[in-house]
Amino acid sequence: MTSRPYIATNIAMKFASTAELKNRTNELLRKVEAGATLVVTRRGKPVASVRACAEDDIEDLVLESDPRIRQSVRRAEEDLRAGRGVSLERYKARARRRRG
Repeated sequence: MTSRPYIATNIAMKFASTAELKNRTNELLRKVEAGATLVVTRRGKPVASVRACAEDDIEDLVLESDPRIRQSVRRAEEDLRAGRGVSLERYKARARRRRG
């Protein structure tokens, strides 16, 4: 990896250019699996980050990445802040009525 003097060597963050990522993918991914976060750069500017992901994390990652779900969560949080929330008991009662 390219040496960057302003980066402490004992932190769990690594930087690699796109060319380094292409040429050393397996090595860099092993570091990520070991706990490092990888920041990928193009022409010295960060363009992506890579962090470890366990199989159990996939569903959360997909949900976090879906813009429709993020927008829905944002709206729900706004509703709660505005006092438009519904208690769990009230929600269950509505669901039971809908089912018949």
